[in-house]
Amino acid sequence: MKKLFVCVGLFFFSGLLIAQSQFQVGDLVYAEWSSGGYYKATVSKVEGDIIEVKWQDGSSPTPLDAKKIRPRKDHGLRRDQIADWDASDEGAKKPGELTLWEVLPLSGKKAGKQVYAMYTNGLYYKAVELEKKGADTLVRWDDNSGEMWTNSVKPRKGHGLKADLIGDRELTKAELAEREKAKQVDTTKYEISCSKLRSRMDCMRTFDPCVWSDRTGCAYRGY
Repeated sequence: MKKLFVCVGLFFFSGLLIAQSQFQVGDLVYAEWSSGGYYKATVSKVEGDIIEVKWQDGSSPTPLDAKKIRPRKDHGLRRDQIADWDASDEGAKKPGELTLWEVLPLSGKKAGKQVYAMYTNGLYYKAVELEKKGADTLVRWDDNSGEMWTNSVKPRKGHGLKADLIGDRELTKAELAEREKAKQVDTTKYEISCSKLRSRMDCMRTFDPCVWSDRTGCAYRGY
């Protein structure tokens, strides 16, 4: 019986080591953002089941539970779960192989009329038409983030879209004031709650609002 307990213990310990060493500093991964979408990142720190990642777009490093990290290859994610997927992730495709919702690199195609086009999250963003094939339209996003085929395009003027469906619309003065007020409330709340966390692990387990510094301790990240 004692041998059985030893074997089980060794098996459990080995499994724990494997789980903890699944990711290493420098690994290219997909990491889950607070919105639920996965974005490209690089592992910058590993502490047990807490993995800190640096986002490819330059956003501040974020500590995440290991369950929210996937390897860049063999990740098992659906295409619509990867928020910043582009054609380079799986190599170049022939024009006939391209499907809707694939974000493509910028091309030299001549820009057409200005439109609002639907992105994978269901919101409309500013873009320009490049090409049409039946009901589908190839657009280039105004922020130069890439090009994409979409089957839902609206004219920039007279689009008839509700305000909450436009992802990059300019906010009114009242909306800007309300957003700033909410930001100040969050800042006050999180500055107090983060400062009460005394250990690095407790601070990192907040995942988003708080960030740890060896010099200042736990503090509000400041979004």
